[in-house]
Amino acid sequence: MLDRGCDKSLVSVSIAIAGRLAVMISPSALVVVHGILTDSSIGVLPIAGFIPGIVFAIMLCLAIWLTVIRNPALDLTYPTRCTVKEGIVS
Repeated sequence: MLDRGCDKSLVSVSIAIAGRLAVMISPSALVVVHGILTDSSIGVLPIAGFIPGIVFAIMLCLAIWLTVIRNPALDLTYPTRCTVKEGIVS
């Protein structure tokens, strides 16, 4: 992302948050360890983390979008190589 010109702070925050998101959405070894330690059903625990993980991912996308809207200098500008129609057809 840095090679493409993305802001260093936005890159580091995105990577750090993605690490937390990976723990929430299954399959996660941490969920299995938690289930063993608390004597919980390992089959139910990943399901319990799926919906909050999806909600968290949507909130993350919204937060990044609002941050870029408020500060357009953070936005990546890609040169247009094709029209929308050409992109859809391809």
